[in-house]
Amino acid sequence: MVNNDLIIQKANRLYRQNRFAEALQYYQKAGKVYGSDFVAVNISLCKIKIKTHKTTPCLDNGDLNQTHGQQKYITALEKQLEQTQSLAEAYYRELEQRKRKGKAE
Repeated sequence: MVNNDLIIQKANRLYRQNRFAEALQYYQKAGKVYGSDFVAVNISLCKIKIKTHKTTPCLDNGDLNQTHGQQKYITALEKQLEQTQSLAEAYYRELEQRKRKGKAE
């Protein structure tokens, strides 16, 4: 079992490893601990990636343009997610430091 402190880090690592179904489970656990709004984008991206990886359609020229547009959207979301994850991890570390400092006083 993963310590609550490590749920987000574990989910992020799994996502970067393209293990989207496993990452989704950890993001959902994080949502229960920290609030679903905190990981809503992460969960959405995992679901998109899972769906995208399960389907391997034969593309004709019309489908190719739509898929390219979808990929640009997903790429933009992933960049935003990466930035959000970095901030979330930094905020979490700061919160934990403040908790420890409060206990030490």
